[in-house]
Amino acid sequence: MPASGFDWVQALGWLGQALFFSRGLVQWLQSERAGKSVSTPTFWWLSLLGTLLLTFSSAYQNKPILVASFAINLGIYGRNLLLCSTRFRHVDVHPLLAAGLAAAMALGLWSAGPPRPPEADSVGVLWQAVGTLGLVLWSSRFLYQWWASERRGASHFDATFWWLSLAGNVPMLAYALRLGEPLYIASFALGPLTQSRNLVLLHRAARRQREAGLASTAANESLAEVELAPQPGTGPRSAQPEPGARAGEALPAEGGSRGA
Repeated sequence: MPASGFDWVQALGWLGQALFFSRGLVQWLQSERAGKSVSTPTFWWLSLLGTLLLTFSSAYQNKPILVASFAINLGIYGRNLLLCSTRFRHVDVHPLLAAGLAAAMALGLWSAGPPRPPEADSVGVLWQAVGTLGLVLWSSRFLYQWWASERRGASHFDATFWWLSLAGNVPMLAYALRLGEPLYIASFALGPLTQSRNLVLLHRAARRQREAGLASTAANESLAEVELAPQPGTGPRSAQPEPGARAGEALPAEGGSRGA
């Protein structure tokens, strides 16, 4: 990196984080408008562009672990873009193929140069454990989202995704605050708010769906009761006199004598 002047690597990192920040904000606003948690192409395009910038920045700094994680996410984001498209949703792209391409890209970027030795970490073992736990949860959320979207056949965010995001974001934010790194603090500052709000929207959407189902069931039961109820004039018919019999006149007994 240059000793003085404009730091392009740092600029790429900040621009990538800005795209990540904006994707969460845009997804939140679109979900508020829809009244439920939604997955839109805008979210995935912002994720894709932000990851590309961070991948190049990490590769330049010879950070293979970050490069590998970003490269794998590129495959997940690309697959979600296909799932969001009604035209390309059924394109036969197996998840293992996309993961293999992402891993190949990670290995290629890592082979560009040997990684730098890790810097001495003065935060202590406890904070290292907090950061590692947050990183594992944070990284697993999109792997789960990918798997769930493949099962459903469409890109979507469910409650498990947002709980994993929240569980990973909180320790990552705490770790970033402990390090005092503005770039990482900015990355995780908005997360708990958007994740909690998406969980609320999912809960409200599920409640509306349950209420609509109960109302539909009650309407069907009422309609069935109306159909089963006897209608006027359709009750049992009263006995009618036989033909030839006058009112109040009994018919002659069978086999009786006739008048001469």
